[in-house]
Amino acid sequence: MPNFGRSIYYLCTIMAKEYFKHYVWLLQTLQSRGYCTYEELNELWKKSSLNPDAKNISKRTLANHRESILDMFGIIISCDRRTNEYYIENKNEICDGGLQEWMLGALSLGSMLHDDASLKGKVIFDNVPSSQKHLPIIIDALKRCVMVEFSYKNTEMAESRSFLVAPYCVRLFRKRWYLLGLREGTTEPHLYSLDRMTDAYSTEIEYDYPEDFSADVYYKSYFGIDLPSGKPEVIRIKASARQSDNLRSLPLHNSQKEIELLENGETIFEYRLVPSSTFIGEIMMMQGSVEVLEPASLRQRIHELAQELANIHR
Repeated sequence: MPNFGRSIYYLCTIMAKEYFKHYVWLLQTLQSRGYCTYEELNELWKKSSLNPDAKNISKRTLANHRESILDMFGIIISCDRRTNEYYIENKNEICDGGLQEWMLGALSLGSMLHDDASLKGKVIFDNVPSSQKHLPIIIDALKRCVMVEFSYKNTEMAESRSFLVAPYCVRLFRKRWYLLGLREGTTEPHLYSLDRMTDAYSTEIEYDYPEDFSADVYYKSYFGIDLPSGKPEVIRIKASARQSDNLRSLPLHNSQKEIELLENGETIFEYRLVPSSTFIGEIMMMQGSVEVLEPASLRQRIHELAQELANIHR
């Protein structure tokens, strides 16, 4: 590339990055404030660290940002002509715990940390190794509806095997990314941990993504990534006052319902899911702050595990 062409290329790249930060700023501002007039947005923009010269933001630039945000994020920024206030029209779609909310939160935090050197060493993240190497390959295959091929070896396998899989969805759980997909020659989806893969790559073999498949529906009755056999059961637990507050702010499962608030501050919560070893482990991690009330079979299983643990630590 000639020097002049290279300079233009880098200049365009830098400008694109800067505009991207502006989009995130606009979304953050409207998310936190709800409705803003052009004048209010302009005053906030002049005080932003992204605008050291305190320049005005023109209405044309604002319109271009709105259009780019719609293209990139699928988020609609509208203007109420009665009040001339800007607002996020489909705000519910980015406040339901879905992909858009997660992506916007990650981008906002990333932009903040990148721009402020004073935060270096003050924010700590857990490392998720599988997201660095194999996740982009899986995402690309999902986007193009092509199969992925990889070598795989888990703790139950004597040696690695090669699989050709049509990806259905990916899921992050406890610092690990998982792929749910249909392996060639099978009729039911299988689950694969990305950190157990080697030599993963996307092929050019196309497949028909099932129109009736929804990851949310598929995992609706399960906890975490386990897919145990059996039907969903009604599970009720009694949580201490402190643990009740924790469960209200961070629900254990999407089916969580608050059934009864007791006089001593304890709360009875109800869930509808298929009990699994992972769910039982989550309950036991809460130690004595929760009590399983029903079903009796789950209560008995936790009692047995607690006895086994007590016997080991005599």
